[in-house]
Amino acid sequence: PGGRYSLAFFSGFFFFFLKKIWLIALVSFWILLFWGGGVSSILWLPWFVLRLVLALFLFLWIRIAFPRVSTSNAQEYLLRFILPAGTLALILELIWTGMGSAK
Repeated sequence: PGGRYSLAFFSGFFFFFLKKIWLIALVSFWILLFWGGGVSSILWLPWFVLRLVLALFLFLWIRIAFPRVSTSNAQEYLLRFILPAGTLALILELIWTGMGSAK
């Protein structure tokens, strides 16, 4: 059942290849949406490819460098650090804008 050129081998390769294409498509969409979109000059393609390579490098570097985080660890980190820091930032912003409008 299944040799070197069986259908299972090609379907596994197809899904592996599809995963990489999806990553490039997703990062391309992200670049177009959040990194200024297309440039209306003649150098738009090299500029887009440079941003694509940079974004793929950063995405893959972070994905490879950091281990998976479990849900319980992420929730604990959120409740201990992110939520108090965000609340403090909100209070400081309200104080700052309140002081600015009183002038």
